[in-house]
Amino acid sequence: MLPKSASAPFKRSDPGLVSNPAPHAFGGWAGRLRYRAGALLADRLNVWGLWVQTRGRYSVARYLFSASLIACTAARGPDHPRTATIVNNLAVSLKYLGRLAAAEPLFRRGFAVREAVLGHEHPSTASSANNLAALLQDMGDFQEAEKLYLHALNIWRVTIPVPHLALAKVLNNLGALAEDRGEFGRAEQFYRQALDITDQSLGPAHVATATCLNNLALVLLEQNDLLGAEPFLRQALVVFRAQLGDQHPLSVTVTENVAALELRRRGAQEAH
Repeated sequence: MLPKSASAPFKRSDPGLVSNPAPHAFGGWAGRLRYRAGALLADRLNVWGLWVQTRGRYSVARYLFSASLIACTAARGPDHPRTATIVNNLAVSLKYLGRLAAAEPLFRRGFAVREAVLGHEHPSTASSANNLAALLQDMGDFQEAEKLYLHALNIWRVTIPVPHLALAKVLNNLGALAEDRGEFGRAEQFYRQALDITDQSLGPAHVATATCLNNLALVLLEQNDLLGAEPFLRQALVVFRAQLGDQHPLSVTVTENVAALELRRRGAQEAH
């Protein structure tokens, strides 16, 4: 099965990181130079962290984000939006490493800073809410996760143009959450909305659209709707093979899903 939660580029909280001087502690030209150098170092370390993270080197990314957070906190202070962004990125690296308990306080910290500084209805606040919700879903706290997903969805519906991939992402996450709770009809509705937005934004031949197709097909299979699931699975397989090749893990996974569907269909025919 393909992963259902598409997490945005999405860090670990240490009170010691916020004890360095804030920008206002630097006076005169020397202080301004130190501030600019610290901010530049923080930004470069953050970019390097994102680069290595996209290549699956999560331990290296964690160290780079940790160093970036120290530099950014010293230069800009603990409550700056850029600091919150780096906190979020560090939390993502920890989540990828499976250190969910360490990631949680960081996701909460980034969310709290963005909500306080940028406002309750800011798109970046919605992004933090979505990221925290995805973590809580993985930890089994479905109730708070759903509340945060819906909060992010309500913000994005008001503040960003439609169709927008951020909406598709949170709708997909809500579908995965409903599926985890056994609410397959509700999950199907969320997945269909996510598919419509992704198809409009990226087109039918995009990998993200194929991922939505696969997720929708799987929840239809959960409802024993083999006829409804088959065209979505086959379309997803065509896209993955065309874009990624036959041997890519996503292509292999969907190939296995199609084979499982055919096996179930033959079993249903023999039963009759």
